[in-house]
Amino acid sequence: MTFVNFLRLLLTAALWGGSFIIIRACTPLLGPAVLTEARVVLATLFLFLIGVALKKRISFTKYLRYFIILGLLSAALPFFLFAYSAQWLPGSLLSIINATSPSWGFIFACVKGSEKLTTKKVLGLILGFIGVTLLIDFEQIELQSSHFLAYLCAIIASMSYGLASNIAVNSEKIDAFQNTLGSMTFSTLMLLPLILWFPVKVSVTLDIIGLLLLFGTVCTGLAFLIYFKLIEEIGPSSALTVTFLVPIFGVLWGFIFLNEKVSPFILLSLGCILYGTILVTEYRLTFEKIKISRFK
Repeated sequence: MTFVNFLRLLLTAALWGGSFIIIRACTPLLGPAVLTEARVVLATLFLFLIGVALKKRISFTKYLRYFIILGLLSAALPFFLFAYSAQWLPGSLLSIINATSPSWGFIFACVKGSEKLTTKKVLGLILGFIGVTLLIDFEQIELQSSHFLAYLCAIIASMSYGLASNIAVNSEKIDAFQNTLGSMTFSTLMLLPLILWFPVKVSVTLDIIGLLLLFGTVCTGLAFLIYFKLIEEIGPSSALTVTFLVPIFGVLWGFIFLNEKVSPFILLSLGCILYGTILVTEYRLTFEKIKISRFK
């Protein structure tokens, strides 16, 4: 891994970690549907302009069914569920739950028959489950059932990412840019009816518009482009490292910008989930190939 790619890795993790903080800050104001719709619309426009500038060819009709399914599982459903959960849960906790996505992807791969369970991977799944359980405040759940629903929605969102990864990995004829733009485009259509049930709660200000632009173009559109560039440069296994870094930035940004607490239970759950994910994916993190000299 070169130094430039290492910086790309950190930048992607920082942007995706920041997206959970923006979700937490904006959802109480705009509602989950409006926020999510704005996110995918802006990301779609941003990617479309990039595609025009780079003269990318996109075949929507040829892969229509695939884009609809991928748009639902990789964008519309998880984006909305995380935004819905953010009405009650801190963004830092949502970013930690999101780190279980590779483990869910492994479970679906086992069901499909493309992966096999081993003792180490079973231990990783158990650690991930323990980590998510440690995040739950049982006293709050007894007082307010909506907290339990919020945790459930966040877990389902992570499961959706895992299922989407299994679907995308079988589409070798479709490049990363088409995957991203196609899924974002059709997710905008799927999320549009939800605006009728979740209207905007406050008047839109310039500050909110600025956050939405940052959220859709930088934290979503640009972050996906950097991530897919990483896949091309260092391969999907090494690019997976970003999953381990996202919750670290999520906790950090939540502490700095939203004054979210960082309790021992949060740190312990973070450690369980990250180490469990590493065991499940059998990822070995090494820095021996990082070339710092002259940024090569």
